[in-house]
Amino acid sequence: MSITIDHGLRCETIAKALRTIAPDWTLRESDPLAGGYHHVHRLVVDTPAGERECVLKATPDDERSDGVEPRLLSVLAERTSLPVPGVLGVVDDHGTVPSPYFVMDAAAGRVVDRTEADRLSTPTLEAISRSVGRHLADLHRLDAVNEFGHVTHRTGPLDGNRPPGTIDSIGVADPTPSWPPLVREWTDDWLDRLAESRFADLVPEVRPVVDRKCNDLTEAGPFDSAICHIDCSLDNLAFDPEDGSVTGLLDWEFTLAAPLAYDLAFVEGSLAGGPWWYVPDASDRRTAIRDALHEGYRDGGSGEVPRKGRDLYELATCLSSMTLFEDWLVSIGATDEQIEGAARRHHQRIWTLL
Repeated sequence: MSITIDHGLRCETIAKALRTIAPDWTLRESDPLAGGYHHVHRLVVDTPAGERECVLKATPDDERSDGVEPRLLSVLAERTSLPVPGVLGVVDDHGTVPSPYFVMDAAAGRVVDRTEADRLSTPTLEAISRSVGRHLADLHRLDAVNEFGHVTHRTGPLDGNRPPGTIDSIGVADPTPSWPPLVREWTDDWLDRLAESRFADLVPEVRPVVDRKCNDLTEAGPFDSAICHIDCSLDNLAFDPEDGSVTGLLDWEFTLAAPLAYDLAFVEGSLAGGPWWYVPDASDRRTAIRDALHEGYRDGGSGEVPRKGRDLYELATCLSSMTLFEDWLVSIGATDEQIEGAARRHHQRIWTLL
């Protein structure tokens, strides 16, 4: 037997979490999966039907979660053809196990860290992006939200059961009926944070441009709201290494209700590497990713690629990355040279978008 201890989740804790969801299953192995803010372990378990692989995802004590991810996964599994893992059970509150937590099927396929994207050939990365585009078209057809904001759930607490998977089980937290004021609020917040960072010199130049683009957005409305994954980085998807087709769309914790073009812009940025894309020795294949993503989106049956507000959203992806990049790069062990180089490339990118 090989049990791994990681991030404060001992084997006894993992076994206890598993018993609340599947009492007749026995934990054999547990391997921690790197990345993200949650405790995530790939499990091998013995069941009455034989050996099985699954994944436990638990919320650390210093993080907050409303448990929306497993509920949303259940809705997506029921209402779309997206390759999302099936949810086996959810526990929203437990006295000794970090919660909420849930157990889901293990996704088939390969997962590559975004910092290792250069190991993938450009045709493979294009195939992945094309597949993501087709799945986004499917996601955006789901008629689940009418307002804008962060996606949440409308169900009561679960104590080991599966979520219902019904459309009315999800909703929008603190919803707003109008998109432009919300995106203005988000960009203002990012700029305020950047004013206290190494990018403070850019804020006086960027803020009036953002303000003008937000005003243009108000004139360009109205906007339709859709479920938006936002972060489809390589860390958050599994794919078939033979043909690049996506076999698992993962990590739906921070899903938004937002316009389609906003999702496409942020997914493009995440596929390109997010903050890692700005590190000097990382390949710049964003154009290839964008073209393939849009091709897949059109192939997915959605017709023309939505572009309303695209110039503002490209700027927003850069601002968002700037608020995160230093802490994130430090957390993955980037060198001082890589961090300084990424800062320079952020400056350069911003100027091309103004």
